[in-house]
Amino acid sequence: MTRVPELRFVGFAGEWEEKKLSEISILNPKSDSLPEIFNYVDLSSVNGTKLIESRKINKIDAPSRAQRYAKKGDIFYQTVRPYQRNNYFFDLNDDDYVFSTGYAQIRARYNAYYLFSQMQTNKFVDSILNRCTGTSFPAISTSDLSDMKLLISTSEEEQEKIGDLFSKIDQLIESQQELVDQTIAFKKSMLQKMFPKKDSLVPEFRFEGFDNDWKLKKLSELGKTITGNTPSTKNELYWSESEEYIWITPSDIDGPLVVESERYLSELGLQKSRFLPANSVLITSIASIGKNAINIKPVSINQQINAIIPESHDSYFILESMNHSASRFESLAGRSATQIINKTTFDGFKILIPSLEEQEKIGNFFKNLDEKIASEEKLLESYKDMKKSLLQKMFV
Repeated sequence: MTRVPELRFVGFAGEWEEKKLSEISILNPKSDSLPEIFNYVDLSSVNGTKLIESRKINKIDAPSRAQRYAKKGDIFYQTVRPYQRNNYFFDLNDDDYVFSTGYAQIRARYNAYYLFSQMQTNKFVDSILNRCTGTSFPAISTSDLSDMKLLISTSEEEQEKIGDLFSKIDQLIESQQELVDQTIAFKKSMLQKMFPKKDSLVPEFRFEGFDNDWKLKKLSELGKTITGNTPSTKNELYWSESEEYIWITPSDIDGPLVVESERYLSELGLQKSRFLPANSVLITSIASIGKNAINIKPVSINQQINAIIPESHDSYFILESMNHSASRFESLAGRSATQIINKTTFDGFKILIPSLEEQEKIGNFFKNLDEKIASEEKLLESYKDMKKSLLQKMFV
């Protein structure tokens, strides 16, 4: 078994040594007495390696699970249901955080971020999962966690360099995630401002040169409306491995534009389907209501989707208007186990419509914004992929 990483900083050589976690850290160190008031962190408070929420409570009201008093530099690793892959490196300025016993408190003897990063490798996580016991709430015991073996660099300088690198990568990912979140939040805000509120015929924000009231129209007045169908799945002649004839279901919709699918039709199957030209507006109307998109290529759709083929109306405007009206549209489905909006109800659903020129300006604004979001999300994923690759290459 190799004892050196695939990728290494210049100037370091020699094999890494196998150590138990208990040899390179202190597990669940005896806590100081808890503060009178503190921020309590439980298993729902952490997402990945980021603290997303905590609740301030008095010591006297604290649950018995609140026992892990955080110190700067401590690692808190989720031992209950660790398959959720939640762990958190404590590096906040405040020192009034207390974690539940669902986390193991790990105080590294050397570089904390080095150890924190190594504990995120697939090798370490898989080893943890193999040691878990229990069915409803799989967990790893403190003793088993203490016995976990890792191959580590014996050079504190090498540990520091690796830890510093992953600290910078995590900061880069966090910064990019914030940019993505901010852009998505901005879009949500503009959806509220650029479409009229209830009982109003004009939006709060408007492009210059437009001042006429918007008009209420049924979806059936915006163009031809179609409900999809499914050619017989028992007839293999209707389906094809070729990607020429796209067949869309709600599971294929993952964003404002849809270009491909999991299944494709044959030419014979196409004749049995409901075919749509490019730039139609696809609106899910059964079960997963609210997953809407525009097809940039001609497609066929299944029966869970109603579609509008716009006539003298802007596709992207209709898409965003339906996103803005999502809760009102979904309320039409009632509260049955499987939510359904039938074709008649769909056709009669009304939205406010401005002039075509204003529609196009609004549609183009949101199209550019969606492209911005997609670009930033792609960059975020590239950073995450880079981290995954480096985790595998820089640890043994």
